[in-house]
Amino acid sequence: MLKSIRWWSIGLLCTIFITIVTTIHTFPIWSQQPKPLTVDLPKQELAKIVLQEAGIAQRYNLYLGNAIDMTTAPTMNRTLITWLHSLLRREAGWHQVEAVYAARLTDTFSETELNELLVVLKQPIVRKLLQAELNAYVDAGETRRKLFNQVWEGYNSGVFSPPANLLP
Repeated sequence: MLKSIRWWSIGLLCTIFITIVTTIHTFPIWSQQPKPLTVDLPKQELAKIVLQEAGIAQRYNLYLGNAIDMTTAPTMNRTLITWLHSLLRREAGWHQVEAVYAARLTDTFSETELNELLVVLKQPIVRKLLQAELNAYVDAGETRRKLFNQVWEGYNSGVFSPPANLLP
C-alpha cells in the first residue's frame, strides 16, 4: 500500500510538472513577449513587407491626397474630389514609388533589423496605434481642406505675404 501511494505521488508530481511546463507560455508575462520571426526572403522583399505592415503604402496614397485637398474648395462636388483622389493614386501613387521606399529601408536597416521591425509591427498595440493615426487623419480631412483653403485664399488676397527676401 505504501509503495502504491509513493508511485501515485510521483505520478501526480510528474503530471503537475508536465502541466506547468506545457502551459507556462500562457502566463501573461511570457505571452506578451514578441516571438522571434524570421522571414527568409531577399532583403528588398522583406523591406516591402515591412512597409506594408507599417501601413506606409496606404498612408502614402492617403497623404498624396493633400495635393487634391490643397487645390479644391470645401464646397466642390465630393464625387469630383473622390475621382481626383483615385486618379492621383493611380497615376502617382504608391506603386510608382514603392521601390524607392524599399531601397531606403534596405540601405538603413540590416536584415535582422527588418525582421525585428516586422515583429514589432505585428504587435496588436502597434497595429492599434497605426490604425488610430490613420483614422484621425481621415477624420480631420474636412477640417484640413477648409484650413488649406483659408490659407490659400489668405495668401492670394495678400493676408499672408512672403518675406521680402523671397520675392523676385
